[in-house]
Amino acid sequence: MNRHERDTLSSSNKAQQVAARFFPFQMMDVRIREIHANLYAPAEEEEPEPSIDLLVEADEPNTDEEFSVRLLFDAQHVGIEDERFSLSVILEGYFVPIVEPQTIDQQVAQRFKTGDVVMVLWPYLREAVHNITQRMQIDMPLLPIITPQQSSSQDEEASE
Repeated sequence: MNRHERDTLSSSNKAQQVAARFFPFQMMDVRIREIHANLYAPAEEEEPEPSIDLLVEADEPNTDEEFSVRLLFDAQHVGIEDERFSLSVILEGYFVPIVEPQTIDQQVAQRFKTGDVVMVLWPYLREAVHNITQRMQIDMPLLPIITPQQSSSQDEEASE
């Protein structure tokens, strides 16, 4: 092995160590756990106000085995005029540690399960909502992309 190969291997190992320290979990599976969808006929009376909510539920912090995290997306009475609908989706991701469990900092595990996981699961939820609304022939724009900057600013706002 020449010096360049050794340096490349060494920097690759360092990068993996740093990544594992800050993101010590790997997603093994993701699945839709539950879906509820309703199309509403145009109402002649006053309709309820539209609402859209996103909730994150995680198993109790436990770093020595797999755990699951659920994203609950709930949109009630949204849409325009004769295309109002309600849609609830529960998406669940299964994660395992990629480092020795005893080396995982509990704060890092908690941050992952309450914040970082949204970044990991959001594209799957976004695709599921888009696919369901398309099959229901509802003209709904795609859910937005969440960037790490948006996620970290939302975490800061929630902690205040």
